[in-house]
Amino acid sequence: MKAPRTGGIDIRENSTGGALPGRTLLGLYPEILKRLPTAVILLLLEDPSDAQTFRIVDVNQAAAAITRSSPRALLGKTFADFPGILETPVPGQLMAALQSGENRDLGEISYGESGEAKRVYSVRVFPLSQKFLGVAIEDIDDRIQSERTLRGSEERFRLLVEGVRKAMSPVGTPAHSA
Repeated sequence: MKAPRTGGIDIRENSTGGALPGRTLLGLYPEILKRLPTAVILLLLEDPSDAQTFRIVDVNQAAAAITRSSPRALLGKTFADFPGILETPVPGQLMAALQSGENRDLGEISYGESGEAKRVYSVRVFPLSQKFLGVAIEDIDDRIQSERTLRGSEERFRLLVEGVRKAMSPVGTPAHSA
């Protein structure tokens, strides 16, 4: 399903009705991609029957930071260079998205070298053509840890309030008779 354009500016005309030079706005896209805080990876599927042949053809700095690498070091690598990814459902999900031509939210994926280095990422994919696929990745591990901490704190507070209520209730009431 192709998402209809719902906002933004029309790059064919400016506010005065005159045509804009094509490079004015289009030239900004590489800079926008480079500076996005969300990791973006552009993949090329070289062999439509083999997910291992997804090759990285472009990445932004945020993607390099997640992989603890440089954009230059990532360019040209295939999924075969990342055996940990091949052990997850991600390659199959990417193939399905590319074949359907529909954007997909792959949800939360835990990934990393070891238990201690594993982090949780939100992954969304968007097919760009029959061979090219964009992948947007956000590291949500800190948010998940914060939510766990908050839930633990709320539970401790609930238990504290419950304990105070029991301590304050008169003797012989159902609160003390258990």
